[in-house]
Amino acid sequence: MFSAGDAASATVRARQLRAIVRLAPFTLSANLLNGVVAFAVLAPVASGVALYAWAAALLFVVAFGLFGWWQQRSATRNTTSPRGIRKAVVHAAILAVIWAMLPLLWFPSGTPAQRLIIAMITTGMLGGGAIALAPIPLASVVYVSVLGIGSCISLLISREALTPYAVALVVIYAVTMVASAISAARNSIARLLSERETEHQSNVIGLLLRDFEEHAADVLWETDHEGVFSHVSTKLASLLGHEPLHLQRTELLQLVEDRLPRDFPPTILDSLRAALEMRAPFRDVVVPIETSGTTHWWSLTAKPLRNEHDVHIGWRGIIADVSERQAAQERLEYLAHYDALTGLANRRQLRARLQRVLDGKSDAVHRPSSEGPSALLYLDIDHFKTFNDTLGHAVGDAVLQLVATRLRACSRMDDFIVRLSGDEFAMVVDSTAGERDVTSMAERLLQSLREPS
Repeated sequence: MFSAGDAASATVRARQLRAIVRLAPFTLSANLLNGVVAFAVLAPVASGVALYAWAAALLFVVAFGLFGWWQQRSATRNTTSPRGIRKAVVHAAILAVIWAMLPLLWFPSGTPAQRLIIAMITTGMLGGGAIALAPIPLASVVYVSVLGIGSCISLLISREALTPYAVALVVIYAVTMVASAISAARNSIARLLSERETEHQSNVIGLLLRDFEEHAADVLWETDHEGVFSHVSTKLASLLGHEPLHLQRTELLQLVEDRLPRDFPPTILDSLRAALEMRAPFRDVVVPIETSGTTHWWSLTAKPLRNEHDVHIGWRGIIADVSERQAAQERLEYLAHYDALTGLANRRQLRARLQRVLDGKSDAVHRPSSEGPSALLYLDIDHFKTFNDTLGHAVGDAVLQLVATRLRACSRMDDFIVRLSGDEFAMVVDSTAGERDVTSMAERLLQSLREPS
């Protein structure tokens, strides 16, 4: 991990160094304060040259560390080479050597009080350094090993009766700290790799979402728990002719209601309102929207958002413009009930109309007494196939359209005109005055059809 050249290792190394750099002001200040205490305790009895040299070396290392922290305090590098880790290990080793010199030079010859201070400082620096350098386990191991060996040597030189026990304790402490540093480093590396993978996945998802918003025909949307937009894509704002900030605090349902075309009743939004109130995933809820004076059909699909406590916090979904599909469905619905060439009702509607007429006639209680009987007129065009074959289908279609126009012109508002098939037409006439009235109407129709165009 520390010497590998892959991107993951480089990222982990950078984060480990940043962890140490963040603590640098505190750890280096602790080094400086401990150095001042040691200098003050040893100055009355220690050799001036050695003590001043030691203090100068410590001051230099602390100043060098602070200078490096000052340069890197705002650095945003996301990768670090193995060389950066090696420099941190070397710096830790030099600092450990300086602190190891404290017990080596002055512990054996010091007074009991001075030995106590030196032992406390050395123990504190041993533990503090191991913890501070734990993000880089190699630096922590080197630091603890160097300072621990120096402490053991100073204890052996002192030749006290309890020296073996003291050495054993130092070894136990050092081994425990090294093991703890390695374990902490492994956990830290695992956490950093997990964070890096999470960031990578988030970046990939972000790129995919941006690519989706830029190139897909569908539009992303997101609201909070009150149904107010919390994310407005540029494409959605563009479709509605507004700036994204203008829509940022707009409620989705209110927006749809405000953009509802005038010829649609508000009840058409009941399905969307019910879906939002249920707080369950829904698909393809179609609503009409008026934009730039044109009616579009939007299909909304969404799922509810919940937090870690399973509390509803909003909606996230997509909007698809299904205007073409809706137009195709309306066209199919139209063709299922009307003749495409003439615009008249077809045989299917005639059957339903006749059924209603028959049902109405059998219901004498609710049928007004002043309403007369109904009549069914049937007609076809003589010799239509002949001139359709000789003059062409275009002429034949024009003739059928002309017949439909004249039938409409001669009919009343409530009369029901049907094209059955080919050149066959029919008309349902309600509320007639009897057979003579129907005959008169049929003659008017025939007379209208005989007139030249």
